[in-house]
Amino acid sequence: MKDKKVEETSIETLVDFWSTFHAGSLWNPKAKIEEGNLYGYVFTNDKLVYVRYEYVLRGMQWDSTPSLERIWYANRDGITEYNCINEKISTYEENIAELIEKRSKSKYTTKLTKEIISFETKLDLYKKLLSLLPEYKKKKLDEISFEDLIKKVEYTPVNEQIAKEYVVLDVETNGLRTASDDLLSISIYDPYKKVCYNRFLPTDLQPLVLTTSINGISDEGLHYSHLTQKEFNDIVDYFDLSNRKILVYYGGKRNFDLSFLTNYCKRHKIKGVDSLESVNIKELLPTPVFNKYKKGLLSKDNLCKAMGIEGVSSIHSGQNDCILEWQLFEKVYDKKLFFINWDIYEYSEEYIVPITYLIKSKELRDYVEFALPELKIDFDEVFSYEMPLEIVSKIKKFPTNITGIALENVMKFLLDAKEESTIDFLADNKKKIVKICSLDSQENEIPIVSLDNGELLSLDEMYDDYIDSVNEVSKVISDQLNDVIEFIRKEIFVDETINSQELVLSEENRVLSLCDFSSKSSILEMKTYFPMFNIDNVALQLFFQSKGRDIYLIAFEFNENFLTNEVKGLKVTIYKFDLSAS
Repeated sequence: MKDKKVEETSIETLVDFWSTFHAGSLWNPKAKIEEGNLYGYVFTNDKLVYVRYEYVLRGMQWDSTPSLERIWYANRDGITEYNCINEKISTYEENIAELIEKRSKSKYTTKLTKEIISFETKLDLYKKLLSLLPEYKKKKLDEISFEDLIKKVEYTPVNEQIAKEYVVLDVETNGLRTASDDLLSISIYDPYKKVCYNRFLPTDLQPLVLTTSINGISDEGLHYSHLTQKEFNDIVDYFDLSNRKILVYYGGKRNFDLSFLTNYCKRHKIKGVDSLESVNIKELLPTPVFNKYKKGLLSKDNLCKAMGIEGVSSIHSGQNDCILEWQLFEKVYDKKLFFINWDIYEYSEEYIVPITYLIKSKELRDYVEFALPELKIDFDEVFSYEMPLEIVSKIKKFPTNITGIALENVMKFLLDAKEESTIDFLADNKKKIVKICSLDSQENEIPIVSLDNGELLSLDEMYDDYIDSVNEVSKVISDQLNDVIEFIRKEIFVDETINSQELVLSEENRVLSLCDFSSKSSILEMKTYFPMFNIDNVALQLFFQSKGRDIYLIAFEFNENFLTNEVKGLKVTIYKFDLSAS
């Protein structure tokens, strides 16, 4: 299928473009596109090329990474391009001479001077073009033997038996479009034989390499001929690919590496790639449970850095990526992994799983072999209080979960709730799992302690002012909660001791939950958002906390302007739930 973004044109057309199309701007394939180098000309020994990228609208936002918009190219022959340029130079020189003579005889020199300057500018551009053209050389592709492409690798696998079962495949490409961008290199690493096959391939879909800044591959490095059926058969036989699995690393539904290899083989009528069996290393990793999932956080490079695997480079090469992927596979292939916030842990059967983790993580439910119940959910609003606008104007909601922590501490103080001592139990429980790595969350955790007066205390002086602001807002809110507190005392916890952070274990002691507030007859969970957006998960949490008790939820529902973070309203609502497992 012809790529609509790549178009062959004539030398004459591109030479004409030179003085008018972006005024002779140059484009350097080795430079990063992100730096704003979006368009311009590239001249090779056998081609004239014009490249253009543009920002595109994806969803409702402009993508920060430009997309290829167009490539025009013309094949040089060593004669036509020089004739075209010299003809332009001669024409402009003649035009300038005529205008200078005409100006010497005219009273109206201003307009003629402007025309002369315009022609001189174009003349200079074509002289520059002539100086920039490299010597014409027709590209010649060399043959290379399969044996010469096999190189020793100094890395000893951790598990020799596993090393016998797998090889690693990595490809470098000229873009992300599997059907229309060129495959530039194939690397296959055999951890058992400690060798790597590295093969560079000439472009046949695009006139030049566009991804040098990513993979370090240049047009000059692509001087070998295309892969043949015999060489492909040699690869299959040497690496025993009929009996071993190929490790790759990719996100999404598309097998990036094998898709590029498959399309390349189809174009060159090479058979056998469809019979290869692959394993995606990324599928061995847990699914992130945090809401603000940053794009690229689970990239191969990020994970290798987090797990202490050395050798990550900003410029990707096939062999280096293969070895990194193998070491990453060694770290995860035999482990049951799951996320806690931004950290990856290895699961242990001795670990009692918090219900909030279990709800969010499918991996944990599989490890624990725990099926969450289907609940019949009924609830009623039993109390609400809307704060006056003059009070709302003094309120702000802080990012992350600091607002929830602060308000829960205020509620504990106002209710005179007695905090249960669960720290030692929770600490011992967490010791039963091993942290594999921590990912960069781009969020700083503020060290704080809760004071008996309902305030928070910063343990790092750099956050003192920030926590003071949090306490000020909490005080503004707490001064308006008299009716709320009275309702909770008289209607929910009637003449009962109120506990905070009560630990509740499931019947099998496989799952734990912590109640924000509880007594012998009732529980009260607290949220700082409208809970009905996430009602199923909220109900499961309440169900495990309740143990047959009356179930209540108090929600501090902030009405925010998400563009300015301005709080436009705050409603405190208490709901009573009736939950039953079907």
